[in-house]
This record gives sequence, structure tokens and C-alpha cells, in this order.
Amino acid sequence: MKKIFRNIGILALACFSFLVTDETISVVKESDKLMIEIKEKAASYLVGSVDGKITDKYIKLGISGLEIDISKSYDQMKKIGYFNETMLVYKNIKQKNSLIDNKDKIVNSNFKNEVSLIFKNPDNLEKILSILNNNDIKASFLVSKDYYLNNFEKLYKSSNDIIILDEYKFFKKELKNNFYCYSSLYRKCPRIIIENSIEINEYKDLKEKLKKGNIILINNSDYLDIYIKYILSKGIKIVNITDFINEKI
Repeated sequence: MKKIFRNIGILALACFSFLVTDETISVVKESDKLMIEIKEKAASYLVGSVDGKITDKYIKLGISGLEIDISKSYDQMKKIGYFNETMLVYKNIKQKNSLIDNKDKIVNSNFKNEVSLIFKNPDNLEKILSILNNNDIKASFLVSKDYYLNNFEKLYKSSNDIIILDEYKFFKKELKNNFYCYSSLYRKCPRIIIENSIEINEYKDLKEKLKKGNIILINNSDYLDIYIKYILSKGIKIVNITDFINEKI
């Protein structure tokens, strides 16, 4: 019996020692000049988040923020012994009204300096793909089941995003997870629902309507190369839908 009590005592003493050691390390860490410097400078590296905006059934996507992970930054810099901003470790600040909490809403815009181009069952698919490729740009194609079946090889090889107009069950089996749904399937499709912000029929439409954060439906792609050059000249990035719905900064 004495042996049992002795072993319990030793175990308790060991646990107490670990707690004291851990507490001591924590106190030393908090009083370290490097830790103090990181804490003092952390606020200057803060990037605030932008909350998403919900209107009726639509959502304009926000942007998550960034703040310094003080503990991990300290652990990195302690290896060299001084403050170095290139070794700062960041963590995301979640914005309000994020897409992950509002998947029942239709995405039609975001707050970033970018736009996304979509094409609905285009007749000149090969030409469009060539122009996109020459400009090193990815877009998204809004397609029906019949259109997809007639052009699936070109669409598959292009690696551009697919947004479906109909036949959700068919596309679910055919494309697995690599597709989105258009607003025509609202409430009928459990995936992320997309809708364009503006439609472009000619060049003057683009000049009059272009705003950052738009999803642009190109109805007439005859001047696609000019459209792309105009958008880029405004300092606006062109991304596919997958990147467009990414709310990280």
C-alpha cells in the first residue's frame, strides 16, 4: 500500500513540475523583448476584413482579413533571435455574411478588384478558347446538357469552369464536383448558384457597365480580345468562377 501511495506522490509531483515548468516558460516567453516587439508591431500589419452584403436572394461576396499569429511568429523568429517581417505568420479573420454560411444565396458579385467572364452555349467555342489561352486567362462556360455533349472534349481539355443551366442529375454524375449551377436552377441545385451581374452585347456596353466585382455574361464574343484588353487596362483582374468565389484576401 505504501508503494502505491509513493507512486501516486511521484506522479503528482511530476505533473506539478510540468505545470510549473510550462508556466515558467510562458512567463519568460511573454517578457522576451522579441515577443514584446512582435506584439507592438502586430497592429500595423492588420488587414481588415470586408463583410459580404446580402440583398434578398443574392450575396455580394466579402473578403476575409489577416492578422498576425503572434505565438507562431515568435516561434519562427526566435530561431534567428530578432524581428524579421518576412517571418511573420498570419491567420485569417472571418468576415460577416460569408458564402459558407449563406450557400442558399445566389453569387452575383464580390468586393475584389476583379471580374469573371462567362459564355452561354457559345457558337464559336474554339475561337473563344484560343483568345483566352493567348491572353493566359481562364473563364467559365454556362452550358446546357446538349451543348456539353456536343462539345465536351473541348470543354474538358480547356480546364475552364463549367456552370450548368439544366439537368443537374446528369452533370452531377458526369462532372463530379467540378461545376456550379446557374440561377435558373435556384432551389433545385444544392451547389453554389451563380448569376451574372451584367450582360455585354457590344463594346460600348462594356465601357458603360464595367465595374470591379462583376460577373460578366458575354453574349457577343466577336470582340472578345478587345474586351479583355480594355478590362485589363483598367487594372482589373480577370478570373474564373472558382477564384471569384474565393473570399480570402
